Amino acid sequence: MSKNTMVTVNQSMFGFLAGEYYPAEKVTGGWKVQNEDGEGIVLPEHIVSAQMKPMSQVVEENTPPLPKPKKKVSSVEKEALEEALKQNPSQKESKGSILQSILSGEKEAAPAMTPSKLVKIGQEDEMKRKRERLRGPATPLLKEYQCWLSDLTDGVLPTSGVDHIITAYPDNYWSEQLQKDIPEFDIYHEWDADVLENLFLAHAEGIKNLAVGYPGTGKSTSGRNFAGLIRQPFMSLNGKDGIDASSFIGFLWANANGTEFAEGLLPVAMRNGYYMVIDEVFKIPPDIQMNFQTVYEEQGFLLLDEKPGTLSDKLVKPHPDFRLMGTDNAKGTGDNFEKFGSTQTQDTSTLDRFGSTVNVPYMPQDKEVQCLARLYPDVEEESIERLVRIANLVREGYGNSDLALTLSMRGLKVMCRFILRGLSEVSAFKSVYHSKLADQTEIDTCEQYIRTVGLSADLPVKSPVQAAKFTGSAKEYVDQKDTGRRHLPWESDNSPL
Repeated sequence: MSKNTMVTVNQSMFGFLAGEYYPAEKVTGGWKVQNEDGEGIVLPEHIVSAQMKPMSQVVEENTPPLPKPKKKVSSVEKEALEEALKQNPSQKESKGSILQSILSGEKEAAPAMTPSKLVKIGQEDEMKRKRERLRGPATPLLKEYQCWLSDLTDGVLPTSGVDHIITAYPDNYWSEQLQKDIPEFDIYHEWDADVLENLFLAHAEGIKNLAVGYPGTGKSTSGRNFAGLIRQPFMSLNGKDGIDASSFIGFLWANANGTEFAEGLLPVAMRNGYYMVIDEVFKIPPDIQMNFQTVYEEQGFLLLDEKPGTLSDKLVKPHPDFRLMGTDNAKGTGDNFEKFGSTQTQDTSTLDRFGSTVNVPYMPQDKEVQCLARLYPDVEEESIERLVRIANLVREGYGNSDLALTLSMRGLKVMCRFILRGLSEVSAFKSVYHSKLADQTEIDTCEQYIRTVGLSADLPVKSPVQAAKFTGSAKEYVDQKDTGRRHLPWESDNSPL
C-alpha cells in the first residue's frame, strides 16, 4: 500500500488517539503509523482499524473551501502571522507594513496553504487539546521504545496523579548472550498503578527498592515482568535462613592448578547490568545481610575479600544499568502477626539502604475476574466470579487472623484448571485450599464461606469438552482471538509478545 494511506487506531495508546487519522504504510508485521514527530511506529494489525481511507478523501472531508484572492486570510494564517510579529519585532520595520496590510485584508493575501497542510494543522490542534484533557498541557510526544504508564494500567493513574513515560532498552543494547536472560513480557499481567510507578521511579533513579505484601500478590512477578517490559536481563535469587554470604558472592575452590575463586551470581549481575530480584530478602539472617551493605548503597560496590589478587581484582563496580529489588511478606521489622516463621528482624542500617518501599495488594475483584476469564475462557464467568469472591473472603479472614493461610492467584488458577478437568467449584476449592486447614474452627469458617458465596457442587456443563481440549498449559489454552491483549509500540507479529 502507498504510504499516503490514512488509517485510524482502535484505542488511545502510545501517543495515538482513537478515531484520529494518521498517515500509515503497510509493512511486515502490521502498519507503520506516523506520529506527530514524523516518526513511524509499527503497530499490530488488530490495533489499526480495518476501515481505511485514502489521504485525498480525508483531505476532501476535512478541508474548508480555498480562500478566494484579495479576501482576508484564514484564521490559521492570521494567528501564524501575528505570532511571527510577536516573536520577531524587528520585522515591523522592514516587512511590517506588508504583514500588517495582509492582516487587515487590505492587500491580496499570500498564496493559500495547501489542503494537506490545513488538515495537518487541524489535526495537530485537536490532538493537542485531547492530550491536555488526558494528561495536562505540554505533553511530550512518545519516541521509539516508549509508552505511557497509563497504557499498561488501562488508563488508571497512580496515587500521585502522574502519568510517566516508560522507556525500554533498544534493540542490540545488550549482547546476544545477555539477551537470552531477558524475560518474556506477560501481556496478561494486571499492573497496579502505584506498584508500576514505584518500579519505574526506582529504576530511573538507580534506587534499591522493596516490594512488600501477602503471599501471591505478585511481588516477584511484577519485578520480573517489569524487566520484560523494559527488556533488561533478569536474575532472581532466593533468601533463606541458614544461607551464607558465599552463596551470593562466591567462594574459593581447589583445582589441579591450586585454588581458584568462583564468583557468585551477585557479582555477575552487578558487572553485566542485570535487573536482580532477591525474593524473601528478609529471610536472610541480619549478620549475613551486613555483607551486602555496600551493595545496597546507591551506586554501591562489592568487595570479594576471599578472591586472590590486588584490591582492583577484588573490587566489583556495578554496571550503570544494574538494578536491585527485594521482596518479602514483612518489612524487616519483625513479623507482628506470626504468619511468616522464617522472617527475621533486620538491622536498621540495612533497612535504611532500601530507598523506596511499595505495598503490593491483591488484585481488585473485577480485574482478577477479567484476568482469569482471559486465561480460562471455557470456565463459566459466573464460576470465576464465585471463586474470586471466596478468595477475597479468605484473604480478609487471613488478614484478621481468623485463618492461618491465604488464597492467592496461584490457587485460583489451579481451581480453574481443575474445573476444566471436570471438578465442581466446591470440589476444586476443597482440593486446593480447604484441605490445607488443620484447625476445626478454621474449617468451619471455610464451610461458612462456601455457603455465603454459593459455590456450586454441580459438575461444569462443558467440562467433558474442556477436558478433551485442555493441554495443561494456560498460555496454549488462551483464546487467540482476544482483542484485549496489550501490545507495545516496538512489537511485531513475529515477537514472542
